[in-house]
Amino acid sequence: ALKPVDEITRMARRIGAENLNERLSIHVPHDEIGRLAATFNEMTARLDASFKKIKQFTADASHELKTPLTELKGEIEVSLRAEQSVNGMKDVLVSSLEEIDRMSYIVQNLLDLARADVEKTGAKKQVRLDLVVGERFEQVKRMAIEKGLTLNLEENMALTVLADEIRVGQLVFNLLDNAIKYTPA
Repeated sequence: ALKPVDEITRMARRIGAENLNERLSIHVPHDEIGRLAATFNEMTARLDASFKKIKQFTADASHELKTPLTELKGEIEVSLRAEQSVNGMKDVLVSSLEEIDRMSYIVQNLLDLARADVEKTGAKKQVRLDLVVGERFEQVKRMAIEKGLTLNLEENMALTVLADEIRVGQLVFNLLDNAIKYTPA
């Protein structure tokens, strides 16, 4: 009667991060042991899906950060080898700041995603919208200056809303970022 339990135990010990695609293939009736085996397979499937998402996320994040780092390194290496005027060096510094801002944006999104996992994003709570707007404004102000734009926060009165704080922050950042990107100097 306990043979299926021994099989479940052996399988549980054998499964690790590298073989989460394995499932119990024991044939048991739909009793407590059968439900245990089915639940074990469901749990393993969820773990497998989670590991795949983490791997994909890591690959995407690495790729997204690699591009601005490569550009930044290349421009700095070229400028160190070449004799450039002060204006030429300023151009390299401006370009470097743009890449740093790009990486900051990527890192901020990664932090937001991590916070969303911890805080169970989607949960609505009281959010100080004025604080979110002020934080995102400070984050993008230099991007506007570098593009020759004036970005002013003229009125930011205290306002509390019932919302998902992470999504509201992303929304405000995306609105400001797009306004800067698509507004001519």
